[in-house]
Amino acid sequence: MWFGIEVEANVAKARRRRRWLEKAFRRLEIVPLDAAIARFHARTWARLAEAGRLIGPHDLIVAARRSIGTGRSHVQRPRQFQAGPRLSSIQP
Repeated sequence: MWFGIEVEANVAKARRRRRWLEKAFRRLEIVPLDAAIARFHARTWARLAEAGRLIGPHDLIVAARRSIGTGRSHVQRPRQFQAGPRLSSIQP
């Protein structure tokens, strides 16, 4: 996204896009992805692939991060999270 702003020839458009993107990033929570989460992610991905039960790539990252921490995830499609080891979910 930042690249698109940098290569925009129209200065006014680039300025508008930069403001929009900066505002969008202020609303995001940046979460760490450390080695323990990466290992859990890889192990879970491999097991789900072997079982033919893959879930979405972003869902898999959320599941790995949550499983290392609380073991629970607030998800809209909890059935996906029942497929993996140590993955549990609660519905909001």
